[in-house]
Amino acid sequence: MKIQSLLHSALLLGTLFASQVVLTAQEGRWQLFTNTWNVLETIETDDHYWSFAQGGIVRFDKDDPADFVKYTNIETGQLLETFSAACLDSAGTIWVGSRSGGLSSFDGVAWRQHQLLSFEGQILRHVAALYTDPDGRVWIAARAVNSGFPEPSVLVVADNEVRVLTNPELHIALMVHRFVKGRDNSTWAVGISLADHRSLFAIRFKSANHLFALPVDGLELNTGNNRVYASVDGEGDFWCGSESGLARLRNDELEHFPAASHGLPDFLSGMAVDNEGDVQVYNGHHYYHLQDTDWQARDKQDLIGSSNRITDMLFEDSGRLWLATLQGVAIIEDDTEDFFSTAEGLPADWIYAIVNTKDEGILCRTANGLGLFDLQSWRIIRNDNEVSSNLIIDFDADDEDNLWSIAGGNGNTFVNSYGNGRWSKFGNEEIGLDDSVQLSHIIHERSGGAWLSHDIGVSHFNGAAWTLHSIEDTLQPYREFRFMLLDEAGLWLTSMSRYPIGETQSGAPIVRPIAQLHFFKDGEWTSYGSAEGLNAGASGLRNLCRDADGNIWTSAWQISPNSEQTPGGLFKIDGNDIQEFDLIRPGYERQELLVNQIACGEDGRVWIAFADWIGSSDGRGSPGGLSVFDGTKFQHLDDEGRLPAEGVLSIDINADNEAFFSMAKFQVALLRDTGVSRITAPFASFPNKMQCRANASLWLSSSAGLARYSKIPTSLNALGGQSAPTLRMRLAPNPLISAESRSLQLRVQTASFAPLTISIRDLRGVMRFQHTEASGPGPAVLRIDLDGLPAGSYIVQARQGKNLAAEMLTIVR
Repeated sequence: MKIQSLLHSALLLGTLFASQVVLTAQEGRWQLFTNTWNVLETIETDDHYWSFAQGGIVRFDKDDPADFVKYTNIETGQLLETFSAACLDSAGTIWVGSRSGGLSSFDGVAWRQHQLLSFEGQILRHVAALYTDPDGRVWIAARAVNSGFPEPSVLVVADNEVRVLTNPELHIALMVHRFVKGRDNSTWAVGISLADHRSLFAIRFKSANHLFALPVDGLELNTGNNRVYASVDGEGDFWCGSESGLARLRNDELEHFPAASHGLPDFLSGMAVDNEGDVQVYNGHHYYHLQDTDWQARDKQDLIGSSNRITDMLFEDSGRLWLATLQGVAIIEDDTEDFFSTAEGLPADWIYAIVNTKDEGILCRTANGLGLFDLQSWRIIRNDNEVSSNLIIDFDADDEDNLWSIAGGNGNTFVNSYGNGRWSKFGNEEIGLDDSVQLSHIIHERSGGAWLSHDIGVSHFNGAAWTLHSIEDTLQPYREFRFMLLDEAGLWLTSMSRYPIGETQSGAPIVRPIAQLHFFKDGEWTSYGSAEGLNAGASGLRNLCRDADGNIWTSAWQISPNSEQTPGGLFKIDGNDIQEFDLIRPGYERQELLVNQIACGEDGRVWIAFADWIGSSDGRGSPGGLSVFDGTKFQHLDDEGRLPAEGVLSIDINADNEAFFSMAKFQVALLRDTGVSRITAPFASFPNKMQCRANASLWLSSSAGLARYSKIPTSLNALGGQSAPTLRMRLAPNPLISAESRSLQLRVQTASFAPLTISIRDLRGVMRFQHTEASGPGPAVLRIDLDGLPAGSYIVQARQGKNLAAEMLTIVR
């Protein structure tokens, strides 16, 4: 039985019936700003180096690395934050897999997504390994995501056909971790047996027109954490191992080398073999050489250092042994030893892996780019015009899309600015702070400067230099400055202090948390705390926003009355007058509320984003969601199931008083009077902050980078001479939830007797459905069966002559 890798949606134009509910989603365009220095895999072609990172894929020109092309989630349709594998086939096509986004390919012109199915029809989104054999076939090890221990599949692509190998062909249910080329051009699959999830097995597939498997019986090595490695030496012997030992298959005879009985350490990390059959294994500080049947330890502590660890090994084509470590790379040749680090030109000391290049050079994968060694000197290959890290701690953008951000990475924290297509970077040294200082929040200044909060005060950048401002009082060593707001009056910021009130019996300090709000202008500080009625409790003040009347709003978690801690809620600061409002949901007692973020609309309303409401007296608890405060009362918006029960993570209000918010299940949504429209965000991780700008763009950050969403018109007029479109279209239901409905209804107002064409494209522009039929002026209601279309966002277009109408469609499975 043959299973195709691509499910072409069987979309049939069917029976006509009336539309009932219409929820129109915003059509928009995403742009990603990510870092690609953390190199997880490389591929070399004749003209290019391909660098694969969780922030994107970069193709560098070999002769001029400054000439590069970058592909992110937007272009590939892949969740590259979960990148897992890549390979190059004989036709020059790049194949890319991830742990949750499935499989994509790039033929040099366009990216395509491939849906993988098991023999039983289960969708496989976790690609564990990719490999191209000498016959040009692409081997894929894949399994389902988040389904316990699913039955994984091995798939083979040959002659544009995908074949799923069945368990009888595999001889054993195997979770494949890697593929290896055999000496006779056969393909080895190495992985973990699903019988016990601990035994290591290897299977050889003969190179022939038909595939059949030869299992290596008895190759059972305890592999507690699934670390698997394999190789074929110059003599044709197949080696396979785990952390507890390895085995060799020579002349169809299997020899085991368990670590406990062969002088090997209890934990092995990997191996390397040269063309002459020399075999080395390593475990971190040591590596071992096979001498006849005995393993000889080679202690190189004097070379790599007692605190250093080996991460990879490689035999150069000339026979020299390379060691990748956490502090650089070492070369071993007979009695000659050499060591390279950043001082000698490496991009980073932490080396992930090393590979041979086609021209006898060495390529190192690091956390800060590629290091290329041409046997004489090092060259760094990376795109320096990037944000410092994909872990975005905070950001702030202006209406021209200039941006300041705080990004963490490699144990450091950096301040980045973005404008005119270029990134700039400031480390603690440029800002004038010690490396131990924790950066919290940043805010953009209209003049182009910035304010930065941290745990010893605030720092200001005036375009040329940074200046530190701190509050001189007894609490200062215990203070952490948090959220900031800049308005025409000055700078507002919150702080959390830990005031010492005693010690425990063991001598540990006992502290009382004190939350305050501060105002800073012209070097003078004004502070507000519990004495002024700002009862923020132990959680501290979580947010700041300013309403249309100039009032400052802030919030704190709500603590139940039986708690010893001071309760806190929503606060309004009007000059020196502070008002407190309890965050109470009707029907529920006062309880602990987790306020993630608040936002002020230009219409005077304050929006509050909640996580789960927890801890009511009857044990019910209640879901999170959104609340709106109009100055006198709260309206909670999780009624009728419109918002997710797991809560809202972040929120901001646009110029039209529409609420953009992020949530755990659907990621991003837009709340308007007509309902909730869900927008597919370009991240696999949850957004941690969003910000609406007056130019109609939405900025979004997560632990995977920054993204900008720009709204574009949903009705397009191609005539140019007419003031209004003559073709209109509405979709229902939108979003389409498969459990409730499988059919999409299109209500079309046609303009002429010209043929009407309905098309559906995904966000990469790939056509997923197209149908043309005769039509006449007037209304028509069409139904399309979407049962085979995967979950995601699509653009639905109706075209009649030169008239075009378009709407965004969201499908939820």
